This record gives sequence, C-alpha cells and structure tokens, in this order.
Amino acid sequence: MTDSDKTTSQNRAVIRQHRGPSVVWLLPLLAAIIAGWLVYKSYTESGIMISVVFDSAEGLEAGKTRVMYKGLPAGEIRNLTLNEDLQSITALIEMNINTENMLTENTLFWLVKPQVSLSGVSGLETLISGYYIGIQPSEGEAKRNFTALTSPPPPERDEQGLYITLYTDSARSIQTGSPVYFRNIEAGRVIEYTLSPSGEEVLIDVYIQPEFTAWVTERSRFWNASGIEIDSNLPDFSVRVGSLMSILTGGIHFDSPSFGTPKAAVNGDRFPLYPDMESSRDDLAYQPAGFEGISFRLRADSLGSIQRGSPILFKGIKVGQVTGYQLNTSDHSVTIYASLRQRYSQLVKRDSRFWNISGIRSSFNLQSGFSLETEGLKPLISGGIAFDTTDGPSAQAGQTFKLFNSETESLSNTLAITLEFPPGPSLLAGSQIRFRNQPVGEIVSVELSGSDGSLLARALLFEQGFFLARQGTRFWIEAPQIGLSGIQNPSALVFGNHVAVAPGIGENTQTHFIALTEAPVFQPKPGLNLVLTAPSLGSLNLNSKLFYRGISIGEVIGFQLSREGHRVEIYVNISPRYQHLITQSTQFRNIGGIRASASLFKGVDIDAPSIETLLSGGIEIEIPYEDAPATEGLHFPLQPASRQ
Repeated sequence: MTDSDKTTSQNRAVIRQHRGPSVVWLLPLLAAIIAGWLVYKSYTESGIMISVVFDSAEGLEAGKTRVMYKGLPAGEIRNLTLNEDLQSITALIEMNINTENMLTENTLFWLVKPQVSLSGVSGLETLISGYYIGIQPSEGEAKRNFTALTSPPPPERDEQGLYITLYTDSARSIQTGSPVYFRNIEAGRVIEYTLSPSGEEVLIDVYIQPEFTAWVTERSRFWNASGIEIDSNLPDFSVRVGSLMSILTGGIHFDSPSFGTPKAAVNGDRFPLYPDMESSRDDLAYQPAGFEGISFRLRADSLGSIQRGSPILFKGIKVGQVTGYQLNTSDHSVTIYASLRQRYSQLVKRDSRFWNISGIRSSFNLQSGFSLETEGLKPLISGGIAFDTTDGPSAQAGQTFKLFNSETESLSNTLAITLEFPPGPSLLAGSQIRFRNQPVGEIVSVELSGSDGSLLARALLFEQGFFLARQGTRFWIEAPQIGLSGIQNPSALVFGNHVAVAPGIGENTQTHFIALTEAPVFQPKPGLNLVLTAPSLGSLNLNSKLFYRGISIGEVIGFQLSREGHRVEIYVNISPRYQHLITQSTQFRNIGGIRASASLFKGVDIDAPSIETLLSGGIEIEIPYEDAPATEGLHFPLQPASRQ
C-alpha cells in the first residue's frame, strides 16, 4: 500500500447512528416551559381589577397613583376615563391579589391629600410621594365597583380605649381632632361630629385613651372648654383661659364626682356636653377640696335664685354654702345640697329652721308702713339661705330640712294656704289678709296661673286667723273704689290692695280656696239686717244712709238683682242701738235725687234733701203704728219717692 492509499484511508469519515433525541430540541422545550411558567405566574399573581368613581382627576395619575393601606401599597391606577355625565371620572385600579377579601360592599375609598388646619397638618407625606388613595375595608358581600368619598371617613375604632358619644345643641369650635382633657391632661380626642337625624342636636364621637378610661363613669360631666370663658355673675367675676390648643381648635374637659360608687362607662354610652364648667356642676354636690364639716339637704318647692356656691348665713355670718341641687321627678320638688364648715357644724340642730333670703323683701301695712329687707349684695344677686337654731340635739349628717320661702313662713305659729284669684285687681307678695280690718295673714308669693290674668297665691294665716281655714270661708281682693258717695277701701289707695275674708261655717279644715271676683253682695253686720225690694236701684249705692226723723240709723250694705231679674234686692243694716224701732209694719221710702213740681199759679217748687243724700241716695223710714218687732232677714218693699 502506497503512502497515498494510506492517507486516503485515514481521512474517510466514519458514520455512526445516534439512538436518542437530539440535544437541539431541548432549547425549544426549555423555552416552552419558561413561557408556561411565566403565563402561570402572571395568571396567579395578576391583580384584581376594580373601578372607583371620583369627582375629579385632581392628584390622580395612571401608572403612578397607588392605593395604600396602613402604609403598604395595595393597588395602582391603570387607567382614567371621563364619564358620560362629564362630572366625574372612573379610575381603573389593579388591586393586589391578597386584597380580595377587602373588596366588599362596605369598603371605602378616598383621595388622601395634604390638609392644613388649626388642629394640625394631615397627609403631609403626600407632599413628597404625591397623592394616594386610602382604603378602609369592611365586611360584606364582594364588590368591584365603588364610589370614592369626598373626605376621609372617621378613623376606625380598632384602638384599645373607650368610645363614647356626647350630645349638645351646638358644636361651637369643636372639630375633628379636638383634644379631650382630664384635669388639664390630654386624655383623648374628638373622632367626628355630625347632626342627629332630627337635626336638633350635634353628636360628637370621642375616643378616650386606655389609661384614662377608669375615670369615665356614669356620673362623669363633660363641658366645652374652647377659648376664653368669662363669668360675670356678680358679685363674683372670673376669667378662665384654656390652653393655646383649646383656644385654636376647641377642647373638651371632663370630671367625675367623687361621691358614691358609680358604674364605669362602656363603649357607646352617651353624655350631655355642657357649655361650660359651671353649668356641668349646677345640679351636683361638689365639695371643695379638703372640706371638713357637716353636709345636709334642704327640700324646697322651687330653686329660685339659689345656685351652687350660694351662702348659708347664721345671724348674717357666712357659715356654709350650697354645694348642688337636683330635681325630684316623683313630686317635682327640689333637693338642695348644703354644707357647713366644721367650726360651725354644731349650730345645726334637728329642729333648725331654714328659709330663703334671696332678693329683696318688701311689704306695706297700716301699722308699720313700708318695709324693705335684704341680707346683703351676694344673697341679693346669687341667692342665699339663712337659718335659726335651738338648744335641741345636733343634726345628723345627711338630714333633710324643709326650706321655707321666708322667715315669717318658717315660724311654727302659721298655717299655709293657697288662694286662686280670678282675673281682676292686682295683688303683690307681702299684702295682708284682713278680717274686720285686722291683719290675720300675709300673702307670701303670687304668680300667674293662666293667660287670662288669673293668679295663684301662697299665703300664711297667723295663729289668730287659723279659724278661717275651714269650708265656706270666702276670700276676695279689696281695691280702692272712688265714686260720688266717697272712697271705699281708702287704705288700699295708699298701701295697695289687700285680701279680705269672710269666715265660713263649715266644720272641716280647708287650705285651698277659690277666691271671689268681688266682695260678697251681702255681709251681715251687728244689728238688724233686712232686705228691701224695688223695681230699680235708682241713686242708691253702698253706704247710702237710712234716716228716721232726719237721723241716720242704718246704711245700705249691698244689692243685687233678684233671681228672676225683675227686681233689685237691697240689703240694709240697722244699727244695734236703733234696731228695736223697726217693726213688721215699717215703711221704707227712697228719698234720693231732687223732687220738683211746677204750676201756672204756684210757680216752681223744688224739694231737695241734704247734699249727702243728693249725691249718694238715701232711704227714709216711717213707722205708722206699733207692731211686732222685725226679724233678721225680713223683706220689705221700697216705696218710690213721694210726689208733692
């Protein structure tokens, strides 16, 4: 074999058959696997598409504006479109797949942007990162289409602490975020405030931090401490200035009374929000810090001008004060809480008498004239209470006493009555009650009881007038009356109207009376009382005289129409010294006025009685013959004036 043959033999290719898949096909397979994995990953990790309607696209940008939940991204805007109404836009948002359970019908969306107010700055982070969309998830059925809120919703109540609601008639300067203070330490904040469904109240939701919840009880009092408060309740004057934060943003203070063991407040409890600290404590018994002494109660029909802090005086010296009050819903009376300092506590005895010394007390009477009483400037303006004591045993702490309206009423030898007066003459407190022109009682208070001018008076009968408190007793107001016959009740012209009384004949005691509109028509007097009947009254009047042989022996004491209305009944009284002259055949003749006659030959004849009879009328008595004596209440006809 030559060398060329050897070379040819060495360069000949050897063909071998491969028994398996080619490696070249691995690359497309690997690419297919990767593509499938990417598709699967894209499918499994793709977000949930939702739509949210906003009022405008301000601050929104596709591919940039995100949805944030507790500082973490939860989604991103993919597209923005203008709605057909041209008033709103719809944002197509891709939410993270793990937010699926958050997307329910009660979930809320809103745009977070920086807001600057006196209470602080919110959304400050958006100045750097841009606006974002806030989300507040809630339970409910799944939903994919939403409408954004125009303002952030109230914070979620997921913090530890206490959530309560305050109600008031005006929010004043309270706003969301306003602080809530307990003894000038910030203890919470205002979450939100809204109008009640009726529109009559403002509802303020408040959050109290956990460390302060123990101080909120069912008796806690909340008051508005916004700004500067000026109390010019003379004679005291005080100015309270809150913190700078409360002046700018408003604030709420609260406190809890220390007495008793009240229940702790729970979530959802409601409390009134008072306009200031004084009003929040008006009806509570707040003891001054470190107080030592005796506390007791007074029961009154009404509070009057008494208030918390009103002085309690003994012989003109302040020995205590009013600490609070409350209305008793059972009988509508008022319980007043009071306390005396320790050094004066022994002055209060079990039978001590307390009375109201508020305001000015004035009275008129013929014996002492005009009197004016006051206990000083502070009781005059802010009310006050005085008391007297005895040598009896000391009072017990918490004992209840009756609070009288005046010192006179507190005396044991008086009897309280009430009088209802129909519309008519006026009447003032301090007016006397008189029987036969002698004082037997006094009007304590007068108030209107109806739109027609009717009056309700509380009065006291003195011991000598106790017999008047029985059935049948009649009361009426006597006012001055001026006429041609003179002045009736002249004392009332100078000293004011008073109450007259006629005793009843009933046996049962009575303390409530309906007064008459005017004096009774007929009040029997000592002597002989008779009734004259006539077609008309003529010139007769009360106090018209009855004459016998030109001498006055009686007078007219009343008159009225008969029951049928056809005649006038005139009541007359004959003086005791002359009553024996009147017999059953006595004749009574009207002599009032002027009698005149004229003729051609005699001229004019004028017959006139005295000036008194001419002005007030009169009755002439004739006794033609001896007869049986007249009896009490006998009726006689009144003859007309004789014609000459």
